[in-house]
Amino acid sequence: MIKLVFVLAARFPTEKAYGVTTELSAEAAKSLGHTVIISTPKLDPHLNSNLTVTSLANRLYRLLLSNRIKKFVYMRFKVFIFFYSFKLAQKFKNDNSIFWVRDIFLSYCLTKFCNNSIILEIHRTPIFLERILLNSLKKDQKITFAPITEHLQSKLKFDAKNSVVASMAVKNSELELTRNKALVRRSSIVYLGNYVSGPHKLNIDLLNQVAQLLKIRYPEWIINVIGINKEIFASASKGELSKNLNFISRIDRNKVMDKLRESSIALVIYPDLRYFQDSFPIKIVEYAAAKLAIIASDTFAHRKILGPKCCLYFEIDSANDLFAKIEKLILDKSLRDILSTNVFNWVENLTYENRVYRILQQVESQI
Repeated sequence: MIKLVFVLAARFPTEKAYGVTTELSAEAAKSLGHTVIISTPKLDPHLNSNLTVTSLANRLYRLLLSNRIKKFVYMRFKVFIFFYSFKLAQKFKNDNSIFWVRDIFLSYCLTKFCNNSIILEIHRTPIFLERILLNSLKKDQKITFAPITEHLQSKLKFDAKNSVVASMAVKNSELELTRNKALVRRSSIVYLGNYVSGPHKLNIDLLNQVAQLLKIRYPEWIINVIGINKEIFASASKGELSKNLNFISRIDRNKVMDKLRESSIALVIYPDLRYFQDSFPIKIVEYAAAKLAIIASDTFAHRKILGPKCCLYFEIDSANDLFAKIEKLILDKSLRDILSTNVFNWVENLTYENRVYRILQQVESQI
């Protein structure tokens, strides 16, 4: 049995992928028989979790990261991380805990304050200063690196002896529900997610343009937009909102999966910027777990993740090409079935239980 401390440097819980993946990885580790603690500086007052969660450095968090202070946010966050890592090291240094983190600077600080082993998840190419710290961390045998894709593992030149690819994942129970449930597909297309990713706005206006084309040719079909407020969406769209856009605000994850299982087609819309080349959008595995036919923007990352047989690709920023791919799937149910079966078979091994097991195997091989 291993004692794991999952470290969040932000509020918990949170709907962001950073928090979702941490919580679900922690739940999977607990189900495998390990002792699990989540450490966070700020507890949400509506916390509902079966995990042990501790709040650490809350006063410092409120002092340094107050929304009232507008300047030097990046610098203030790094100062907080420094003291937060010191607090973590003091609290857990004598119990052989393994820290599970998502922040390179925090990992570096922890190596200076304690001798605990560290699992470091990396989801994007680090900025210049973090690359310097990462090169230093590579020399530390107590660190196990968990890059999100093989591409990132290769790009950052991680040794196979101290790294393991940790793709985005889904709960095994979510796959079981899809396997065992008689799925009733509606004439609906779904887009799940936010209107921004990191510093970049996504071209969600494509949804409105496609909805208008859809309304003319296939009026019985609708587009469900999950997670984006209607007013925010309207502000990002150039024209009047199409009547066949149905907005569903942020809802519980289980309800999200239910909505996905009712849909027929799912959309992934990202640009092909360098920032996204390492990315692995969580919505892809969620769509796959609901056994949906996926249409994704034709990007380097999406082709690396899904390959040629798990989805259709559309020309970036082209509403006409996106509509053409949607129309192809509307008219060809057999193709929808092939794509949905292929992507479900692909995701079956991408469970949080498998993810945690593989990472901990790598940790134990280094001890």
